[in-house]
Amino acid sequence: MDIQQAERLRALWKSGRDKYSSFFAGIEEVRREIGNESLPAWCVTNLQIGLVAITKAVNLLNEIDAQKAKAALSSANKAGQEQKRAYLNAQRKAKEEEKQQREHKKAELKKQVSKKRRQKRRIERKQEIKSKSQEPHLYIKNDLNSLKTQWIEADKLCKNAIEQWVEGSIAKVRILSKMRDALPADQDFGKWVNENIPELNNDDRSALVGLGCYEEITLRNILTNTDSRSYQLIWRTQRQPKVVES
Repeated sequence: MDIQQAERLRALWKSGRDKYSSFFAGIEEVRREIGNESLPAWCVTNLQIGLVAITKAVNLLNEIDAQKAKAALSSANKAGQEQKRAYLNAQRKAKEEEKQQREHKKAELKKQVSKKRRQKRRIERKQEIKSKSQEPHLYIKNDLNSLKTQWIEADKLCKNAIEQWVEGSIAKVRILSKMRDALPADQDFGKWVNENIPELNNDDRSALVGLGCYEEITLRNILTNTDSRSYQLIWRTQRQPKVVES
């Protein structure tokens, strides 16, 4: 390597170092003018060089110049880092708020769906009640058909021994009570009995209905302790006032 080439390289190095010093002196002027917080963005916008890259270039200066440049840029770097952290925090906060908004919307949507379901159930329930009200005798008819079958079984018991007569008679009393509840109107009750239990005359029917006012234990005692098989007579006896001997 010749001496001239070495001298040329030393001249270039000195020239480059001087230019670097001038560059950092200019950066310092800009920093003082716009402040630490604005310097990182200014470098990127106007120089297309990040402040971090500029800071690394300080190592190309001599020790004294490097210390000066580092001191001048340290606060600007710190401000840039704080800006970055603030930006990241803002981004993170924005994501959290967005997530909360999505969850809130989801919860509101769920409430609306639940509300619509409740409204739908109420409408269906009203329709069901309305449908039943349009056929008021449907369930009564089914119940009375069952009672008619029970009456036939009870009547069979009444034709047997005393114990079964008592059980059958109690069953008849309870069956007529249920019929009366299902058909509270006298006309409807009388018509149904005449059509479905024609063998039951009006007097026996009235007596059995009257005996329905007693609890089962009392009714059982009345039927067990009588020799009569006439419901009319038994009811008439129970209605008569008791004579107290003095």
